[in-house]
Amino acid sequence: MSKFKSMDIIFIGGFFPEQFTSLILSKSKLQVQNAANEFQWAFIKGLEQNLNRPIKLITAPFIGWYPKYYRDLTVRTSYFSDSNDLNAGVMVGFLNLPLIKNIFKFYNIYSFINNSFSSKGKNVLIVYSLNLVYLKAALKAKQKKCNSIVCVIITDLHEFPGDNGVFYKLYIKYVQKPIVYKLLTKVDCFVVVTNGIVDFLKLSHKPCIRIEGLYDDQTDYEYGNTSQDEINKIVLYTGTLDYRYGIKELLNAFKLIKSLDFRLWICGGGQGVTSVMDRVQEDERIKYFGIVSKEKVVELQLKATILVNPRNTLGEYNKYSFPSKTIEYLASGTPTLIYKLDGIPPEYFDYCYTVEDNQIESLANAIYSICQLDQDTLRLKGKTARDFILKNKNAKFQCNKVLNMINNI
Repeated sequence: MSKFKSMDIIFIGGFFPEQFTSLILSKSKLQVQNAANEFQWAFIKGLEQNLNRPIKLITAPFIGWYPKYYRDLTVRTSYFSDSNDLNAGVMVGFLNLPLIKNIFKFYNIYSFINNSFSSKGKNVLIVYSLNLVYLKAALKAKQKKCNSIVCVIITDLHEFPGDNGVFYKLYIKYVQKPIVYKLLTKVDCFVVVTNGIVDFLKLSHKPCIRIEGLYDDQTDYEYGNTSQDEINKIVLYTGTLDYRYGIKELLNAFKLIKSLDFRLWICGGGQGVTSVMDRVQEDERIKYFGIVSKEKVVELQLKATILVNPRNTLGEYNKYSFPSKTIEYLASGTPTLIYKLDGIPPEYFDYCYTVEDNQIESLANAIYSICQLDQDTLRLKGKTARDFILKNKNAKFQCNKVLNMINNI
């Protein structure tokens, strides 16, 4: 029997229920937050593996607002089940308009939390992200239930909102950030992706655990069975095409590689798509696949010679962020090239290749030299990286640390 049997966990986030994922994707007009969705589901599964039972789930999916980013004005409240057809949770409904959606989300999340509370044991509310609505609803519900704990997962800081519109950045800076940071004083414990977040938010007086990432080995997509192209050297990037993540640097570095047997494959969406498409017109070695399914990403990763994350060390936000694709890339069994970012624990660098500095020439040289290595060397590098992730970063192992922290409160 699990030592965590007294815990009754409610997970509140913005993940996509499996039954509605295809519908959500079809109605979205921009790339959805796939990395956040996968992180949340891996976390949920890791908790359930340790508890040996399902947990209660409440989600208000992270989608864009109508009509600019999403095709529907309303999202209906819907219940969903897990893979065993057990009642798993609820997707709360809301009117999908800017700011107004937050009012609907707050009251519906708060209501469903209250209805999900157990009369026995320790009620634990795990909230994903520093989203004001989710956090406020959880803390308000906690006021009604004395025997309850609120744990917040912090993956990003409001100071670094990414490549978003001016209106969104102003809202985050002047509305959401001040309220959220005040609410953090009422939170019982935290899960952070980097130790820098603990220092930045001054959380050292509260229970904290660093979980930089986690891998869902229950949906492994048969990774590890690599089938690299033995004629061409395929360089692959999969992820958001925001400029701060280095897509322009990757394109410029590849331009310096003149060998005709090199190929650059790119998947994803974002503001950098225009730059990618312009370069595709100039260089027939470059191919853009657009926004593709997870299954397609896996297929391409297994064919690639090397996976590249061109996000360099420039920018203070690197201290407070862990690129989720680091674990995804390493788990694929295909060799990976990254920069030594401050937010990545040093242990990872033993299992991948790294770029010497932030010069475009250094990225180009690293890509070229790695692709010249023999197949046995590359396969061994990929295999050891995959083994490292499966053993040390699987969801059950990582979430056990979280549950132990909560259990000691």
